[in-house]
Amino acid sequence: MKEKTVVIEIDEHGNSSMDLEGFQGKGCADVARDFQGGDVVKTARNKR
Repeated sequence: MKEKTVVIEIDEHGNSSMDLEGFQGKGCADVARDFQGGDVVKTARNKR
């Protein structure tokens, strides 16, 4: 099984970014939504 990694960065202004590695398709979106909770997403970008 391929390793899965979640990287969350929070800057000095409280803005956060999340990078999901090893997830594919709907599984990636589900994990992102779980971490998002009630927060608003300003920008989402899918990787290959």
